[in-house]
Amino acid sequence: MSQAFSAIPNFTGVNAGQQFRDSINNAFGGTVPITPMITGGSINGSTVSDANISQAVAAATVTNAALRTVAARATDRINFADYEGADPTGSTDNSAIIAQALTDARSQQRSLWFPAGTWGYANPTVIEQGDVIVGDGPTSQFLYIGDTTSSGDNRLFMTPAIVSAIPPPLSGDPTLFANFRVTGPWNGTTVTTQITTPLIQVHGLWAVEFRDLVGARSCNVGFMASFCWSVKFVNCRMEECARDALNASGSSFIQVVLNQIHHCDDNAISAHSLTGQSWSLVSNVLIALNTISDTPGISTQGARRIIIASNVIDRPRQTGIEVAFVGANPSEGESPPLAVQITGNVVTDVINREDIDGLDTEANYIAVGTLPPQAGNAPAIPGDPAESTGLFVLPYLYFGVERSSGTDTATPIPAGWHIEVSGNICMRTMDPGISGLLYSSLGYGDMFTRNGWVNPTLNATALLQGIGLFAFSFQNQNTQIQRLTISGNKFHGMQSAIVLGQGMQVTGGEILCNECVDFSVSALVLPSPPQAMRVRFANNSVDGDPFLQRRGTGATNGRWANGVNLPAAIAPNGCTGIVYENNFHRNIYQVADGGFPSTSLVRNNVIFCNPAGTGYSSNNEGVAVIPYASVGYAHIVEGSDPTMGTFGTVLNTPILFAASQPSSGTFVEGQVVYNSTPVVSAGQVLLGWVRLTTGPGNVSGTDWTSIYASTS
Repeated sequence: MSQAFSAIPNFTGVNAGQQFRDSINNAFGGTVPITPMITGGSINGSTVSDANISQAVAAATVTNAALRTVAARATDRINFADYEGADPTGSTDNSAIIAQALTDARSQQRSLWFPAGTWGYANPTVIEQGDVIVGDGPTSQFLYIGDTTSSGDNRLFMTPAIVSAIPPPLSGDPTLFANFRVTGPWNGTTVTTQITTPLIQVHGLWAVEFRDLVGARSCNVGFMASFCWSVKFVNCRMEECARDALNASGSSFIQVVLNQIHHCDDNAISAHSLTGQSWSLVSNVLIALNTISDTPGISTQGARRIIIASNVIDRPRQTGIEVAFVGANPSEGESPPLAVQITGNVVTDVINREDIDGLDTEANYIAVGTLPPQAGNAPAIPGDPAESTGLFVLPYLYFGVERSSGTDTATPIPAGWHIEVSGNICMRTMDPGISGLLYSSLGYGDMFTRNGWVNPTLNATALLQGIGLFAFSFQNQNTQIQRLTISGNKFHGMQSAIVLGQGMQVTGGEILCNECVDFSVSALVLPSPPQAMRVRFANNSVDGDPFLQRRGTGATNGRWANGVNLPAAIAPNGCTGIVYENNFHRNIYQVADGGFPSTSLVRNNVIFCNPAGTGYSSNNEGVAVIPYASVGYAHIVEGSDPTMGTFGTVLNTPILFAASQPSSGTFVEGQVVYNSTPVVSAGQVLLGWVRLTTGPGNVSGTDWTSIYASTS
């Protein structure tokens, strides 16, 4: 091979490329195709036309290339850098040029492309349905350089404001914002209150998509689309935003997936129905696979047909996930939650900000709310004249209505229906027991708020007053959720795991297979004043004080001081219609705080403890108040003293049947052991033995007595 190459002379002149290729072919005995080498306006040293350059590029990169001129290739999209005066340094205002470029792109039905650069803007550009605006990723930055001392407008793109009723958007071309960065004027210390507009705000479009965008430093909402038929937020990132990061209100067919939202101070993601347009029911919503931190979480007021799934939400303030009927603004959420699934989310360390800045006074990992059902004049139902007039009478529900205001008493509304909360992990991971715990000491830096960065001292109020799942009624009115399922969730490290708030009536509720661990009040709290319920609490695992932090003054060895009362597994609060069965209990003061009403069904529950007596005993370990053994409760005796080597191990289980009276083990008063080999003797049958005392003794006549039945 080296000899073949050594025989190849130097070639010069116009035909040098062809001479070189012929020499290679001769040397190797074959044909070697060589793509022309393009340098400036020449190929292999020869002057060529633009057409030849275009043909060469296409031939080298595209299979079965359609050869086009450079001019044709250059007009595939509008390049903003081609405009005279376009400044990529961020020092001057490009607003007028952006508007002209978008007009040109629209007239030619092409996308508008912003190459890498910092494109300063001071005034918003009005966009229309079908506009496509793309960039070179975060290197294409739109930087707000406008007025921040008076009533400025920091929007980059906007549609004209809606001032009256509009029809639902008609089918058309989608509008796309993709692959660039927008940076607003937030100054790092306080919100510029004069600026009350989002970075991008559009209304009334057929379909709008925000894809691969980065937003930062907004004094208001980040990206907002309202009264649109279809909205997508895909793979966007938002940081340092004073209000909602991503907002799709009054819209339908909403998809919010794969976004990252950090350091904002209102909802990270919001999708609310709005009374501004009669057709603006939020529906068909998917919010999934988003990561959110240091910001309030996901909020959907009035949404229906909604899935909130597989989101990771860390250190939200006030609420991790909320689905409700009516928000703080009475014009939001004027439709009940229907067909809702909240599943597979991870929500950690919800922070009550009451002692931080006083803006909110609650901390709910997941919240579901609704209003009372309301009769009224039925609206016209398309295609069904027979149902278009007349009085709306429950329970014949018309699901497609929205109230006109928070004081509307004429529009019929149903209760919330078919809400499922399943497979979520709601957990506190930060330790509030460290004295003077600064937020920054957790390794996350300072906390972002709408009034700048702060570094508060976190205390028990901030971290421990949370609720895992809060089902609430707006303004505590008597309301209703029908078919509420809460299953397979893990609630860890909060005040209460599940709370049905004041006025909340649940009919057809199933609370199943949840793990409720390390809580200070109750695993399940029912409404007070009491409501008529139809709720089944079954197969849940309740472990209230696994770290022995709430036993009371002087309590040692896994025991409880008298009168501590909490944590309890359930606070019935006098509510009727409770089924409480097959639940497992550890490390609680008592099962039912205040006791079960007589209308309750209690059966087949298990208590893990080391009992010394029924009721309260200062020597009971694990559980302070031991219920009698019965069809309601069975007791598994386990080591409950952390100073003993048997701690956490099962010592003996309740014997349900045997051939003879038990002679060893610890048992609870009321325990029945059935005779496994009954025979008739002298007209009697020995059915078994019943326990008379609580403790480790097994003396016949003292601790056990026989049970007989007569055959005559």
